[in-house]
Amino acid sequence: MYRLQVVVERKDPAVKGLLDIDGGLYAALQLFAEIVLLNLLMVIGLCSIVCGGAGITASFAVVHTRLNGNSSPLFATFMQALRRTWLRAIAPWLVIVAITLIALWELALLASLPMSLATQAGRALVIVAYLVAVACVVWYCCLLSADVHNASVRELARQAMVTTIVQLPRTALVVLVVIVPVVVAAISLPWALRLVGFYLVVGIGLSVYLQGLATHAVLYPRPESRA
Repeated sequence: MYRLQVVVERKDPAVKGLLDIDGGLYAALQLFAEIVLLNLLMVIGLCSIVCGGAGITASFAVVHTRLNGNSSPLFATFMQALRRTWLRAIAPWLVIVAITLIALWELALLASLPMSLATQAGRALVIVAYLVAVACVVWYCCLLSADVHNASVRELARQAMVTTIVQLPRTALVVLVVIVPVVVAAISLPWALRLVGFYLVVGIGLSVYLQGLATHAVLYPRPESRA
């Protein structure tokens, strides 16, 4: 049996490395499990009108902690960030909820009007304004998750609006993560139902992870990029 083990290790060392605790497959499975757990925590947080923004902010804190190479327990990191940021996350969360309801009402109103160039332009304007608001809130939550100086809500909001404009390519990636599933859901009802199930299990956590990748370099620049 010992000889067989030696032969296997010599014959296919790549498989052994892949299945090691530091191997690629193990890392991928660990990342998937963490995204699922993060998704569950966010779904629970989004059920509360008060904790929704703090849940998103805490999720960004977890993602950026992982991208910084810190392997501290996910739940502890999430709860610590939740307690630290929930009060300052309430205002932007309530704002984006209100903007979402207003945008849906305006789109429904425009859809009831006769089709014309003006209604099409109005619909496009509402969508663009809403996506800009979403981008600002995402940047706000990211900045809040990285804030260690207890900056005020006004200062964080100002930084978020400036960053949305200055970091336009990264802002576009943040918006793309939001708009792609919406477009897919609008095209097909069966796909919309599948997306609901996907987002309840893993999609919300995956979206936050992708947005964290897009924003990480701005929040945590490398030492050489600061010079």
